[in-house]
Amino acid sequence: MVALLARDDRLHAKPRREWKDQAIAKVDQRAKDQQALQSEIDGLKATFATTRPAPGSWVGEDVLVMKNGDWIAYENICSKEDARIHDLFIGRGSDGKWYYSTFHFCIGMTVLRHMEEWQPDSLAQFADAYLLVRFDGRSNECLKATWTGAEPYGLGKVQMPGTTNPSQ
Repeated sequence: MVALLARDDRLHAKPRREWKDQAIAKVDQRAKDQQALQSEIDGLKATFATTRPAPGSWVGEDVLVMKNGDWIAYENICSKEDARIHDLFIGRGSDGKWYYSTFHFCIGMTVLRHMEEWQPDSLAQFADAYLLVRFDGRSNECLKATWTGAEPYGLGKVQMPGTTNPSQ
């Protein structure tokens, strides 16, 4: 019981709540700035439209772009960046919905940029693969855990027919 309470306290600690509020504001502003957002999306699309795109070429500084053109503007923090804050990804998708995840993307989205070469087909597939959960874009609901580290993720979780790894 004590371990459970300590873990819950870490997820709801003041530095994490403050980071969440700042991340939501940044993502909201990013999603509203259609010109800057479209510029980053266009740059990513041009990169991965090449015959042999580099792994992670669908991962931008502020946005992820899926094969079908869906996108998610995001903020991510890894506990390696600030030990007081447990991993948290917050994003707003091209569908207008807010998402969060405690999946460990690592510093600078390293898991997607360098380790996971697979680009999801859609925002829905990305959400499934990396345990994203919808929330209202305001509340502390997004502080709850979505990933414990034991569950499969990425292509290993989805394993959908017709899904291919672009590096093959």
